[in-house]
Amino acid sequence: MQNDYNTNARFARQARMIVCLALIPVDDVVDAFGELSDELPLAFKPLLLYFQQTYIGRTRPYGRAKPQYDLAFWNINVRITDGLVRTTNGAESWHARLKSIFNCDHPSMWKFIQHLQHEENYIYTRIVRLDAGDAPDPGKKYLDHTKRLLHLINNPHSNIMDQLENLAHNIKL
Repeated sequence: MQNDYNTNARFARQARMIVCLALIPVDDVVDAFGELSDELPLAFKPLLLYFQQTYIGRTRPYGRAKPQYDLAFWNINVRITDGLVRTTNGAESWHARLKSIFNCDHPSMWKFIQHLQHEENYIYTRIVRLDAGDAPDPGKKYLDHTKRLLHLINNPHSNIMDQLENLAHNIKL
């Protein structure tokens, strides 16, 4: 599946459409999942079954089983419309920052210490600025991406598959 994702743009977009269910209003997710499941190729069946069991809840004769994670827990539609951050994982962003600072997988011990000292100074400066009342700067790239997502969420396509496909153009995995 990973090879298909990396070599087939259509397959990759279809995979991202599954992720984009997190951007659909909570009340519409189950129907959107059903429609998406009907449209995706058979290659996605194992992933869709996992997603259904974990995030949607399997269909039972008496209704729907409780998913491992409640829809309201993983859905970020309201977070985006309310202007809140999309992730609460600060470690994820710090890891990305460190990766860009080191710019290699295995720095020497001295380079490692030097970069950590530089990062410590940067973090200390940020803490002082935040304590002084400065608001954190989310960055132009983040703001532009959020603006595109917000536009798609506030002006949804009438066809849920079109909505998921357009959202998928704005998501990277």
